[in-house]
Amino acid sequence: SSRSFSVEQTGKFAATGDDPARLVLSFAGVSTQDDLFNQIVIRGNSPRGLLWKLEGVEIPNPNHLAQDGGSGGTISMLSNNVLGGSDFLTGAFPAEYGNASSGVFDLRMKKGNNEKREYAFQAGTLGLEAALEGPFIKGKKSSYIINYRYSTLALIEATGYKITGDIRIGFQDINYNFFFPTKKLGTFTVFGVGGLSWSKVDDQNKYLNVV
Repeated sequence: SSRSFSVEQTGKFAATGDDPARLVLSFAGVSTQDDLFNQIVIRGNSPRGLLWKLEGVEIPNPNHLAQDGGSGGTISMLSNNVLGGSDFLTGAFPAEYGNASSGVFDLRMKKGNNEKREYAFQAGTLGLEAALEGPFIKGKKSSYIINYRYSTLALIEATGYKITGDIRIGFQDINYNFFFPTKKLGTFTVFGVGGLSWSKVDDQNKYLNVV
């Protein structure tokens, strides 16, 4: 009941939108309540029974435009440029997992390049992304990787062209992972995920959802 997959697989599957939560919908016994959201239903259980973990730490819902108390949203806050290999479990969990009744999504971040600095810019339907990675000090094994993304839809609507009618939707997020190996004290990692998303009805001048 355990599946492991890479970031490359997320990009190759159709209609995933580079979202690992939508990739697992292709697994047996896994479905969603609504195509608009990436909530994961495992063998008919509630999506709230899914446990999210990042780098071994239990985290709340890591998705944009999430519903209160839910475990999914419109799009993941976790960029493929920062994610490494991940595990998805649908039953018979190992002892290390708790607080889950339907499944576990165990995500891991990749380490930055510790040999040279690299930069990347990506433009797509979901958003514009900028990423950088490299060593903190050349010749050392410590590294960093940072990725920032801003919604393409929000940029288009800022020009006055309303693709979604009276509803304005947008998001932005940042992911980072700092890796510090030592000879005697072990390995230290500082990582984080942050995001802001909004949907607003212009004619009512009222925000529907802000996360």
